[in-house]
Amino acid sequence: MKLFVSLSILLFWSLRPVHHPAIVEKPQELSVSLKVLKPDSISILVKNINPKTITAYSHVITHEKHYDYFELEAITPDGEQLYFDFVDNRNKSAPVIVMLKPGESFSHTLNLQKWSERSINKGMLKKAGFNYLPRGIKIRAKYRNSPCDNCNDYYKSIWTGYVYSEWTPF
Repeated sequence: MKLFVSLSILLFWSLRPVHHPAIVEKPQELSVSLKVLKPDSISILVKNINPKTITAYSHVITHEKHYDYFELEAITPDGEQLYFDFVDNRNKSAPVIVMLKPGESFSHTLNLQKWSERSINKGMLKKAGFNYLPRGIKIRAKYRNSPCDNCNDYYKSIWTGYVYSEWTPF
């Protein structure tokens, strides 16, 4: 797997990708798997299941790693849905782009307790009556990338769409 870091520093990177009407589910190209680790961490693996090489975003480099292309969806025992993001405030950033040959993958381990403390998630959790993502729920990961209409051809060649992992007890 070749790892490329964009040469340009992105000064205005949105905190949450904007919904694009052309983004469609593509489970025949990439797969996402989610594994719960102890204590309060998860591992998300994105794998190329296509017979062709896929260029995809992995994460964003800033003063720490941000995971703009991932979202965690949770369902509480009473059926309430929660959405968890893995981005935060930043001044400068650059996306990390990977080239995945057929069968290749990349993964990230995320500490859900630490991400629960971030402002992007804290308000949603408090509104639902939680301080942290509670145990006893079901979770699934979503990997997504919206098409870039104003980008050069290289960025337009990056995989677009979304895929979900299976629901997993947390």
